[in-house]
Amino acid sequence: MIQNALGLIEVLGMPAALEAADTCVKSANVQLIGYEKVTSGIVTVKIQGDVGAVKSAIDAAKISAGRINTVLNTLVIPRPNEGIGSMIFSEKIERATEIEESISGQTSTSNQESEEVDSEVEIELEESTNKIQLEDSTKNEIEFEDSTMDEENKGLIEIDPSPINAFIEDPQESDEQEEQEEQEDKVSKQKKASCNICKDAKCPREKGQPRNWCIHNGNDNE
Repeated sequence: MIQNALGLIEVLGMPAALEAADTCVKSANVQLIGYEKVTSGIVTVKIQGDVGAVKSAIDAAKISAGRINTVLNTLVIPRPNEGIGSMIFSEKIERATEIEESISGQTSTSNQESEEVDSEVEIELEESTNKIQLEDSTKNEIEFEDSTMDEENKGLIEIDPSPINAFIEDPQESDEQEEQEEQEDKVSKQKKASCNICKDAKCPREKGQPRNWCIHNGNDNE
């Protein structure tokens, strides 16, 4: 029930009624109760609020709505009696209130659905982010293990060459040994008898030469 004041403005046509309602709500701190259609295109806009606010709102609406169409009547009732409540809140006004409630309910439902969708999207984003982080961490662990294995294998492959080099002959020493062997071969060849008659190493005769060249044949060919 209205506790402060009731304001009514009766205009001709719905555009003027909309202009009056908009001006009332914008010009003062009042609450729009609703509107009621009458015959011949007459529409009554109803507001409530403080007495001063209702009066200023009706005056401003009277001017703005008069620019669009005819303003038939205006009325301000301070502290209306409870007996006229059935006239103020008629069935049409109640239906309008129900429509507003249904619209607000649909709006709240849509807001809840949008919030649920947003929450689902956030959850999916968090899951995808966690999955990416898990993949990155797994990849880093694999890389770390590979690097560790490489270091271990590297440590296994790197062998101290000093024990092996101990068994490798020095090239100079091998060359000296070869020269020494060649000299020994030459000496052994020199010591080997070339004469097949006397078989004396001192004999200069070689196999196939005349027999009289042999030092043991009675001829001194030295």
